[in-house]
Amino acid sequence: MNDILGLAEVTKSISQPICKLIECVSAGCGKVYEPWHVKRMANAKVYELNVIAEAVKNNQDINILYQDGIIRAEDGNIPHDLAQRAAVRVGHQEMTKQLNIESIVELAAKELSKQERVPDTPVDKDWMMRFFEYASRVNGEDVQKLWSRVLTGEIQKPGSFSPRTLDVLRNLSRREAELFQKLSGIILSTGNYNFLYGNDELTVKHGIDFYSIITLADSGLISATSLSYTASFLDRKTSLFYSDDYVCIILPKVVNQNKVQLAIYTLTQAGNELKKLIHTESNKSFFFDVVNDVRRRNPHLIYEIHEIISNQNANIKFKTENLLNT
Repeated sequence: MNDILGLAEVTKSISQPICKLIECVSAGCGKVYEPWHVKRMANAKVYELNVIAEAVKNNQDINILYQDGIIRAEDGNIPHDLAQRAAVRVGHQEMTKQLNIESIVELAAKELSKQERVPDTPVDKDWMMRFFEYASRVNGEDVQKLWSRVLTGEIQKPGSFSPRTLDVLRNLSRREAELFQKLSGIILSTGNYNFLYGNDELTVKHGIDFYSIITLADSGLISATSLSYTASFLDRKTSLFYSDDYVCIILPKVVNQNKVQLAIYTLTQAGNELKKLIHTESNKSFFFDVVNDVRRRNPHLIYEIHEIISNQNANIKFKTENLLNT
């Protein structure tokens, strides 16, 4: 890392992931950002003075004074109290944005400090600028944690979260976020794709009705249109779909009867990317209900359910015991 403002000696003791975080925040905020565990960002009073100084520079035709903790602005064409209230408002807004950014960065720093290294691949500067523009307006600890996971994930693997996903996340309401977390418990996967099984009776049974799907579709997380997905496979045991904990294995009863159709709602790109950040226990009951429904509709196959041991990029290892009653 470059010797910026005499920080070279300090940063020698900082881990490589934290150094990359500092560089990313500096690129996104347009200034040097000192690490959270070395020095907290400027306190509120110092930041307030910086805001005032910037206002003076940009409004040289207005006489802006700072005295006894009070901002005063004077202009022959502008009422005194109006200019003063405007200056206070701008200062308050900027300090709030700064505190929001600091909270998110500190959460990301705590997570990254657990790692020894992250890839040296730089995070796109335009992405960083957009991220901090949006993150500066994020209030609330739960939502800030979500944004910190986005920042951490992007530093760990640049390109993990698209600019479109940032746009979706920025506009996500608390209700929509809670609904998406609930949905995540019944999301299934095949390969690298995530989907909701398209049996409305089953989804309603497990707390997701059609209006919930419409709400999540309007928020940009899931498609509102049910699709027909045809899975083709070889005449041997094959993974049909899986959750975080279980995998459905199928095998044709008769040679060459190796196709099955599923009605599904697909997650959008933003939905797929944000699902990686949500830690929700998968719904075992829903998984078994889906397998039994698929078996009823496609009786030409043999079905098994196994508990997953590990899943690395859809390379699934599972226990031998078949949990499905045959």
